[in-house]
Amino acid sequence: MVEEVTQALVVGWRVLPPILTPAHTKLLQQMTMIREVGDVLDLKRALDAGNQNCGAVMQEMKTVIKIWRSRAYSLSDDMSFISLMYDWRSQIHTMMVQQFHEWERSGIVMPPGMNPQSILPIHSAATGQLFLARAARERGMDQVAIRTLNKLHTLITLPMMDCHQKIIDHLKTLRRMAKKHRTTAQQKMDLLHEALLMTEAARIEDFSRDQCCRLFYQKGSILSQLDKNDDAMHAFSAAATMVDPNSSPQLNTACSMFKNWAHHLDNLFFSE
Repeated sequence: MVEEVTQALVVGWRVLPPILTPAHTKLLQQMTMIREVGDVLDLKRALDAGNQNCGAVMQEMKTVIKIWRSRAYSLSDDMSFISLMYDWRSQIHTMMVQQFHEWERSGIVMPPGMNPQSILPIHSAATGQLFLARAARERGMDQVAIRTLNKLHTLITLPMMDCHQKIIDHLKTLRRMAKKHRTTAQQKMDLLHEALLMTEAARIEDFSRDQCCRLFYQKGSILSQLDKNDDAMHAFSAAATMVDPNSSPQLNTACSMFKNWAHHLDNLFFSE
């Protein structure tokens, strides 16, 4: 069935005019969804083979997650299509989590080294929600982004890396909403104070130095928007102490931190 639909879409592509039109985008989106379905066929066959096929199921699951990790939405995609794609993936993640629970209830002993991989579908589901929220924020749909981020709390568990990213994305969305021209002064204060409370409620002892750095410079930017300049300087200084100059993965975080700090200093200079 997947191959037949794919061939039909290829035929449809060939009859389209050479000039790019919305019809081209729509057909490409349909092709993407067919590929999404085709990605999980082998996984579904492994699941249908029964509970004695744990190794094959795990291998197919890792393959699907790896493929999806490299296939994200494009800037030309509308929000309805992006939601459809990640809702489909969410259903597959839920199916996998339910399968792990079924194995546990049945007393099936997982092969050595396989138990830690049970978190993979949960992490992938959380990543999908984060991407969906980011897409909404990029399209100016801030309330949709907030609701999508809050849906992360419906997962049975949330890996620490995803928990941290959820906080950061939530802070960015609140800051963005506070900067909008149609936001009243009171609404701006409420949004920024909500963001500030989130930074103070975060359990930083569970975060890495890089994650703490990202949280502190977000806090500094929030305080800067609230005109609490001394507190903002303390937050940026704390973020700077978390940077390891010998760690290559932290370079992007360091650049973002110093950019936000410089923006604060620039505003401070011209305000005085």
